[in-house]
This record gives sequence, C-alpha cells and structure tokens, in this order.
Amino acid sequence: MPTIFDRQAKPRKGSLLLAEPFMDDPNFRRGVVIRCEHDETSTFGLMLNRPIDAVLGNVLPELAHFEAQLYYGGPCRTETMHYLHRYGKLIDDCVNLGNGIFWGGHFEQIKSYILSGDITPDGIRFFIGFAGWDGQQLNDELKRTFVVCNRKCSRLRICR
Repeated sequence: MPTIFDRQAKPRKGSLLLAEPFMDDPNFRRGVVIRCEHDETSTFGLMLNRPIDAVLGNVLPELAHFEAQLYYGGPCRTETMHYLHRYGKLIDDCVNLGNGIFWGGHFEQIKSYILSGDITPDGIRFFIGFAGWDGQQLNDELKRTFVVCNRKCSRLRICR
C-alpha cells in the first residue's frame, strides 16, 4: 500500500515538504513547506505553518483595513513578500500549484481587487521571506531532514 509520505519521492510544484520534528535548524523545525518552483539551480518554497504577529496593514498601510494574517515564508530574503491565493482567474501571471492554489501574480492587480472587495482575507495568504535551496541542496535535505507529501495529502486549506 503506498504511503503519503516518501523520503524517495521527487518533490514537484505544489508538493509539500515536511520537516522532521527534531531537526537542528530552528527555521524549519516542524515546518511545512509548499514547493512553488524548482529547476537544476534552485528550489523556492513557502512555509505554511509559521504565522507571525502582524497583519498586511502593518507592512502596507494603504491596505490597513484588510485583516490578512502575515506568515513567515522562510529565512531567505525576509525583506520580500510573497502570496498564495485562490484567484487564478483574476490575477495575471500567477503560477498554478494545483488543487486551486496559485502563487504570485501582479501585485497591483491584487491591491486593486482588495480595495474593491473582490479579494478577501480568507482567499489569500501573505508571506514575508521564503524557503530556498541551491542546486542539489534540497535533494541532500530530503535524505536527512525532510519528507515529501504527495498529491493525495496536499488538499490542505492554505486559503479557506
């Protein structure tokens, strides 16, 4: 019988990486990362289970009325903001991660739709920073500290 967790599985776009609970790196300990992008030179993902004590209006005062929780996306480039959402038909240039979850897209469109009320906090999640790996680094991590959760497991509610 196949298992939903597999240390040998190849992570793919939209797959979840689950950190071992006792790993040494506090950035990822008990972390759940959705993989957004991967090629021979790098992997990009976002931590799903690290809310921070801030909302979107704390970093973008023009959207202070929008009560969207911020999340720690990972230790890389914490001056950047990223987002997952359910608005793939509205937002240009977003990436389909599967299961109705999209990554990125034109932020000016997102701001406009937030201001018009067409995007709600339960349909989008904002992240500060990201999880990143160079070249073979993720494959090495998979041998020691992460397991891959295949598509059957990835129906979680990233956005309500």
